[in-house]
Amino acid sequence: MRLDLTTAPYSNLKYASNQYLIFEKPRYNELSDRVGFGGILLYAGFDENYYAFDLACPYEADSSVKIKPNELGQAVCETCGSVYDISYGIGNPVEGPSKEALKRYKTSLQGDYIYISK
Repeated sequence: MRLDLTTAPYSNLKYASNQYLIFEKPRYNELSDRVGFGGILLYAGFDENYYAFDLACPYEADSSVKIKPNELGQAVCETCGSVYDISYGIGNPVEGPSKEALKRYKTSLQGDYIYISK
């Protein structure tokens, strides 16, 4: 997936920390925009880097049970109560029953474009 940081709604991530975008379905077509198992959370971390995680809670292992980011740099599963630290791109569980980290995707910033891949 390729996102242009100079265009809305992606421009809110440029020069910002603790901001995010959620992709639950392909923007254009399934060949150019793959969105993982449960969707993709693209997060601008506290360290000015970009991180991408699958939205599906690894504890629930169900594509319809999704994590939701909060203002503390965490993502929360409202079903099982697991809380994951996403602030610096790790995705490790910090609270709740989950022992597994969120599935991460590679991100790279090239000029004004963010690329998300497996």
